[in-house]
Amino acid sequence: MSNTSKRIRSAALLIFLIITTINLGQLATFILLFIAGMLIIDEIEANFFKHPRKMTYWFSQILFTVLLFLLLLKLTTPLYFIFWIAAIVLDFSLLYYLFFVDVETKAFALMKRIPFLSAIYVFFSFVCLGLLIKDSQWVNLLTLAILIASGTDTAAWFVGRHFGKTQLCPIISPKKTREGLYGGMATAGVVATLFYTYRFHIFSPSLIIIFAFLGLISHLGDLVKAKFKRQANIKDSSSLIPGHGGVFDRLDSIIFLAPFFLIWRHLWLH
Repeated sequence: MSNTSKRIRSAALLIFLIITTINLGQLATFILLFIAGMLIIDEIEANFFKHPRKMTYWFSQILFTVLLFLLLLKLTTPLYFIFWIAAIVLDFSLLYYLFFVDVETKAFALMKRIPFLSAIYVFFSFVCLGLLIKDSQWVNLLTLAILIASGTDTAAWFVGRHFGKTQLCPIISPKKTREGLYGGMATAGVVATLFYTYRFHIFSPSLIIIFAFLGLISHLGDLVKAKFKRQANIKDSSSLIPGHGGVFDRLDSIIFLAPFFLIWRHLWLH
């Protein structure tokens, strides 16, 4: 079976899993979110950082479990604001790492030595996804975020594969192209705007630009993960999902996008 066929079959199963879980309600979606977070921590600890599944690994999993359990409780406004700001600061720190830290430096080796870094990173990112699920419009908003991240990723892969000529970041990810990025952003802008118009019965041309920009942010999350993989010298975060790699490979874009998506949600929707 070709890699493209594997990607399509795996994508279909993932779509079915997500739709089924969302239809089961908020609790089921939180459980899926929790499982995904644990799997991502496992991939970062065992595959990226090469840590044995011993003390640090289990402390990271326990820390994430406890913190995400607290998220299931009713957060007060100060905690909500603190977690949200922390996720944004973390994203900007990763952008600094992406653009200004040389791929040959020992920055990644330094990150490996920071206790529970994977749990902290996954937690603050997943808090924002969790807050989306706690929103009164959670089904529409979560679907919209998924469409932006997945639409950008899928269209960038397709356009880059068939029409890409100019490499985007040859040192980090040689297969990514500028044409693919532009195609991904355009697709995210159009598809997300169509969905938003259908579900909220409001249309604004500016939404196409906003969602395309959010698509760019989600693609930056994919590039950050690609740089992690380059410095860790691995091809995929794991082999759990045939044709796609690991859970981190699938969710890197949306967990990076989530804090900025919340900004849009609170500025645009009232």
